[in-house]
Amino acid sequence: MEKLKYFFVLLAVVLVATGATYFGRSFYNKIYVPEISFENNKHEFDTLLTQEDAEIYFKYKNVGTEDLEILNIQTTCGCTIPEWNSKLLAPDEADSFKVSYNIENKGNFLKEIMVYSNSKTSPDHLIISGFVPFE
Repeated sequence: MEKLKYFFVLLAVVLVATGATYFGRSFYNKIYVPEISFENNKHEFDTLLTQEDAEIYFKYKNVGTEDLEILNIQTTCGCTIPEWNSKLLAPDEADSFKVSYNIENKGNFLKEIMVYSNSKTSPDHLIISGFVPFE
């Protein structure tokens, strides 16, 4: 009988410790995280005639509760070039990064940009599209 009592006490301690650890992690992950929000996640260039026309700044904001950091930005081809800074963005701060499309590639285009950050939604997907006329 004494062994059974110790078993149940030990079982209760393990369950309480496991529950507290799970609750603590779950609570932290839901509340104390950076979260990125984009003003627009798509941009239509229409018809591009000059390289200067082929640049867009994607505006974003940290709507989370911890500092946000953009770790990397990747594109679906080398004709789409992102430029960003890697500074930390405090909660409620906003910033932007530039994406340029190389207009030497003629015709219609649709390109995806993947933004890797410490946000809970990473990677975030953005789209640019447009048309470069054949001369």
